[in-house]
Amino acid sequence: MLEIKDLSFSYGGAKPLFTDLSLSIPKGEVLTLLGASGSGKSSLSRLIAGFEKPNKGVISIDSKIVSKFLRKETVVDLPPKERSVAVVFQDFGLFPFLSVEENIKLWSEGEPSSDLIKSLDIEGLLLRKVNTLSGGQKQRVGLSRAIAAKPKLLILDEPLSQLDELAKYKFLDYFKEISASLTCLWITHNPLIALKVSHKICYLGSQKLYGPIEPKIEELSALHPDLATLTKYL
Repeated sequence: MLEIKDLSFSYGGAKPLFTDLSLSIPKGEVLTLLGASGSGKSSLSRLIAGFEKPNKGVISIDSKIVSKFLRKETVVDLPPKERSVAVVFQDFGLFPFLSVEENIKLWSEGEPSSDLIKSLDIEGLLLRKVNTLSGGQKQRVGLSRAIAAKPKLLILDEPLSQLDELAKYKFLDYFKEISASLTCLWITHNPLIALKVSHKICYLGSQKLYGPIEPKIEELSALHPDLATLTKYL
């Protein structure tokens, strides 16, 4: 469903974050991308969504090429609104002085699904302004808004980073309830989260992609030396 082939990216003339990266996510699956801070995880999400331009490579969503760059030529570069990708950033990306309902309707086609509203437990929040919500409530609203847009691909970029421990696990419960109908790229540095939410796991580091592997601690430990260190404490 998501296909990335030979993708390379750097900021200006800086050292490449990654070169010749290839990745595939089948429809209806969750792939978690692990990596240290600065490894290029969020940059990859921005490339997929159309907020950045690669040095070269091809990105396809639902068998449609949305981005194709050769080293000296732009062949295809669809704008973000034409890619059917929804991104939930770690800072939520909500409009603080609009209500929850207004934020969701900005992205939805018609009225948002009552089942979605119930599953994410935001029925009682719809008329509240976003700037009055807790971090956990904002995260659920951000996810509701993204899903209401009915994207072909959902990207969650460090979605738990601003939540306390209880809110994190509540969010995971919500996500498990709705994830069967989603194709999702989940970005995190936390291997425990990756083991809990994924169909497949990859690791981005040293300018290359490792994996994919099954969400098993033995495979995770063997994937990269950094993960071998981290998994000792899981």
